[in-house]
Amino acid sequence: MDIIDNVDITLPENGEDIVIVGGRRYDYNGDLAKFKAFKVAKHIWVVPGRYYGEKLDIQDGEKINGGIYDKDFLSQNQEKQEFMDGVILLLKRINNTLEGKRLLSLITSAVPFPNEDDGIYKQNNFILSDKTFKAYTSNIIIFGPGANLVENKVIAFNSGDAENGLGTISEICFQPLLTYKFGDYFQDPALDLLKCLIKSLYYLYGIKVPEDFTLPYRLTNNPDKTEYSQVNMEDLLISGGDDLNAAGQRPYWLWNNYFIDAKDKFDKYKEIYENQMKLDPNLEINLSNHLEQKFNINISELWSLNISNFARTFNLKSPRSFYKALKYYYRKKYYKIHYNEIFGTNYNIYGFIDGQVNASLKETDLNIINKPQQIINLIDNNNILLIKSYIYDDELNKIDYNFYNNYEIPYNYGNSFKIPNITGILLPSVNYELIDKIPKIAEIKPYIKDSTPLPDSEKTPIPKELNVGIPLPIHYLDSQIYKGDEDKDFILSPDFLKVVSTKDKSLVYSFLPNIVSYFDGYDKTKISTDKKYYLWIREVLNNYSIDITRTENIIGIFGVDEIVPWMGRALNILNTENTFETELRKNGLKALLSKDLNVIFPKTKVDPIPTDNPPLTIEKIDEKLSDIYIKNKFFLIKNYYITIQQWWICCYSQFLNLSYMCREAIINQQNLIEKIILNQLSYLARETSINIETLYILSVTTEKTIEDLREISQKSMNNICNFFERASVSIFHTDIYNKFIDHMKYIVDDANTKIINYINSNSNITQEEKNYLINKYMLTEEDFNFFNFDKLINLFNSKIQLTIKNEKPEYNLLLSINQNESNENITDISGNNVKISYSNNINILDGRNEQAIYLDNDSQYVDFKSKNFENGVTNNFTISFWMRTLEKVDTNSTLLTSKLNENSAGWQLDLRRNGLVWSMKDHNKNEINIYLNDFLDISWHYIVVSVNRLTNILTVYIDGELSVNRNIEEIYNLYSDVGTIKLQASGSKVRIESFSILNRDIQRDEVSNRYINYIDNVNLRNIYGERLEYNKEYEVSNYVYPRNLLYKVNDIYLAIERGSNSSNRFKLILININEDKKFVQQKDIVIIKDVTQNKYLGISEDSNKIKLVDRNNALELILDNHLLNPNYTTFSTKQEEYLRLSNIDGIYNWVIKDVSRLNDIYSWTLI
Repeated sequence: MDIIDNVDITLPENGEDIVIVGGRRYDYNGDLAKFKAFKVAKHIWVVPGRYYGEKLDIQDGEKINGGIYDKDFLSQNQEKQEFMDGVILLLKRINNTLEGKRLLSLITSAVPFPNEDDGIYKQNNFILSDKTFKAYTSNIIIFGPGANLVENKVIAFNSGDAENGLGTISEICFQPLLTYKFGDYFQDPALDLLKCLIKSLYYLYGIKVPEDFTLPYRLTNNPDKTEYSQVNMEDLLISGGDDLNAAGQRPYWLWNNYFIDAKDKFDKYKEIYENQMKLDPNLEINLSNHLEQKFNINISELWSLNISNFARTFNLKSPRSFYKALKYYYRKKYYKIHYNEIFGTNYNIYGFIDGQVNASLKETDLNIINKPQQIINLIDNNNILLIKSYIYDDELNKIDYNFYNNYEIPYNYGNSFKIPNITGILLPSVNYELIDKIPKIAEIKPYIKDSTPLPDSEKTPIPKELNVGIPLPIHYLDSQIYKGDEDKDFILSPDFLKVVSTKDKSLVYSFLPNIVSYFDGYDKTKISTDKKYYLWIREVLNNYSIDITRTENIIGIFGVDEIVPWMGRALNILNTENTFETELRKNGLKALLSKDLNVIFPKTKVDPIPTDNPPLTIEKIDEKLSDIYIKNKFFLIKNYYITIQQWWICCYSQFLNLSYMCREAIINQQNLIEKIILNQLSYLARETSINIETLYILSVTTEKTIEDLREISQKSMNNICNFFERASVSIFHTDIYNKFIDHMKYIVDDANTKIINYINSNSNITQEEKNYLINKYMLTEEDFNFFNFDKLINLFNSKIQLTIKNEKPEYNLLLSINQNESNENITDISGNNVKISYSNNINILDGRNEQAIYLDNDSQYVDFKSKNFENGVTNNFTISFWMRTLEKVDTNSTLLTSKLNENSAGWQLDLRRNGLVWSMKDHNKNEINIYLNDFLDISWHYIVVSVNRLTNILTVYIDGELSVNRNIEEIYNLYSDVGTIKLQASGSKVRIESFSILNRDIQRDEVSNRYINYIDNVNLRNIYGERLEYNKEYEVSNYVYPRNLLYKVNDIYLAIERGSNSSNRFKLILININEDKKFVQQKDIVIIKDVTQNKYLGISEDSNKIKLVDRNNALELILDNHLLNPNYTTFSTKQEEYLRLSNIDGIYNWVIKDVSRLNDIYSWTLI
């Protein structure tokens, strides 16, 4: 779609694409609105000013929590210009993808249905010039925000037409200059605009979702009464994500007629257009062409448009939960976006210039309204205020009754429709190229229709204030926040009451015992050197890791095998003199809930079966009962998923709330630790004589440690989510599902009674036939036993990311090595986008399992560069790879290094004396060298080096076995700002395969499993671990005599070689008889050819010896590998007879065929 660029908002009206508009709707003063509009694309207009329908100078009582109000916003031309630039850039960004092009083109063609008036077709989608009264086609108008600067919304010009299928113009209130954060990333404003555009499409098509089509969402946190949030179906559809997926899993709430009615309206007007209007010569051709494209789609394609799908299309991060509900968990801060050079651009057509996570945006200085739902005062026995805390709620509407109280599940409805779950290309029916070629509708004939009055602003409720004597979780959370001066130190205390009772702001609550103990008596003046700092920061991180990631096994609670013991101390949950585990066992998981479960089984009624008149044959009765049986089973499933919905609302949402509280607790503790660390670093910079260069190393190393701190926090959060997910499903099983089963028995009895009565009422079938039908169509308990623990866990995934950092990919580097006809290709597939460079003469050859890098001279290298390789004091890592040296290693040569030069800090792996040397050197010149001698034997070996900087343990594994377990506490800071790892050979001939670097350490079991997974595959191998190939020459030895090769006796029989200089060695090639392939695999059927003679392996029937025969008598053999040694192969016939060595017969051990028990003498290796 063509989008006009570089629009100057100071240009005067020109009667084409700049128009002074007025006369269609009244503003907040009751006057006809007037504004200056700019056409930026076909049928799309932008107004660089505030929305006319809302009063900008509003009273405090009308301001909503989290809103920003400034009547002067967009009053200056410079600000208006940036608004215009921002909207145009966002439209161009959307238009820069295939799905975005389709969406914008569809918006331009989706003109509201015209009104026929005495043979003239008139449109209601227009703006009107205030001077000439000329009408201009407009499907959407994008304004600046209304009173609330951060409230994006879409207003239908006529709300009736927005729902009745005719369609109406949309007015969008939009804020492109401010954004906010979810977790560690900024919300891309393109997604916010897309949300408005999708809603506009609903209005243009006339399929707006009714306001009363709502679903209960969750229990609120109102301590006074039981209250539910409810979500409008339109918002849920457009947001997408986990909530829509969960609601759409089994959408048996769809007895609301919206989806069916919307499709009927679409089909109605489509039929009118195609059968009447399209044939009328009075219909303007461009209007007709746009209508044709409007109706060319499947209406369900509109319901697949949601923010989650577009985020996937744009490769953007986006919340998986409903936006408005998230406001309960995230107190938004807003940040400025700049689209032009004047303020310093930080956003372009590809999104944030530095990415969603690393974007450099300044926080706005505009005041954000703070209106909590409740103020909870914790008071002591003397009514003295200890701490004041605020409870906020989501932006959803509330109901104070149970949605399911008067609810009846329909028996005959909601059985077929399902919300489309599109994961491929969106809007596949839209031909944007064709639409864009259709000229704009120029000669518009306006149809004047009254607009829907704009709603008045509502008064926001005054926060309720409540005094409590028992601390709530919110009080515990607030006590963990340091509220003193930024440059002051503070003390961590495990005593909550002491913290809230004192007026000393330097006292902060911590529930982490090891951390509190470690900092007890902490004196930053004693940490005065870099070495002491390194030791100290490592211990801080280690204690934090022990405390925050700690879990305990628990037995006896269904579905829950681990608990997180600190959550009781963090939130005052189940806190008595007993431990968290003891209280949990004593009171059960339900004790974690603040509101009682209130699951109501809706009214259910199985419809009676109509009596047949005249009576049916047994075949017809069977057919009828089959339909009823399916309907009955479906009715049971509907009851099950309605029960699940209630469980989500009443139970799961409470656990989700606790999860977010635990998230806040983790973040609070993390922030405290970070502040202590940074204060200590600041002290070293101010008060000690440490030189500038060392201070720089200390600073960047600290950044790496803080990254580790945040990763540890995320691991703790994952433990929390896992516990609450399993706890919620456990409650469903133990407290809800059994009641559901009892309820189902009542329904089943009712349904079965109706089936029996119906069958017995048929007098034209025999009793035997009646019994047959009763047994066939009676429902049993198996028909409603739906519970599946794992499926229920997967249905609702509550994994929560912390606000600071998302989890990194597991691998810092995961190498992919490929070779095609034109070049070699070495890439990183870890997700970290590691920069890789390598010499032009690098070789890629077949490796053990995959393709391998082959290094055979000093000029060859592969460099890996990433900030993840800038190891510091606390960064754990694991290096693993397969390697094969192709010759004896006599001299020292470097294979792998993170060091810039010999004197640099870092680690290094050298080849030496047919072995390896692992070395580490820190910035304080401390160094270790670990020797692994004499194991390289030109075979493939699996090498793993794992470093845990918190436990100070280095482990090295060779072929899955532990070879080194070494304490490395004398090694401090390994930081290198080069961030480069070099792979080289320095004179040795080496193949490297499956090279990877993990961002953590690994233990013996994981190493062993990885090794087994590598070797346990279908490929057969030679003595060195290389894959066997067809049509390649090999010599053969036996497992029992590995040094003795097979040779030919009289050029007829095969036996073990006697003497090392035999001139008649047996050399073979393997030939696959069924298919043409390169590598030999398990269960392949082959014949074996003698290389020196045109002969093949056969059998001498008289002696059972293997002999050389012609092609027609060649023995077909099945190949397999040795169970314990993958480099050895077995040869067997289809009769399960194996080739083996005979017992010594004179001077020979013959190769024979035998059926006795398989053992080592049946195993052969090819060389």
